[in-house]
Amino acid sequence: MESLHVFYEDVENMYMFITLAAQRVEQIYRGARPRVKVAPDEKPTVVAMREVLSGKVRYETPPSLPRPIMKEQSMNVSFM
Repeated sequence: MESLHVFYEDVENMYMFITLAAQRVEQIYRGARPRVKVAPDEKPTVVAMREVLSGKVRYETPPSLPRPIMKEQSMNVSFM
């Protein structure tokens, strides 16, 4: 089995990687079939990480919404 630090060498966005792997682990625990070959002693977390890195798990980032423009006039802030 590969060491976990090997996984992190190919990761461009660590936050996205961890988020995707965590969501995939939940799916595997709920009964989803692995999309890569799995060793008998391999844990779901490692399986999920390998799936993400091999491109077996796809994701889409939602388009960015435009930020609302706040006008100074509409800001009624009072301090006590």
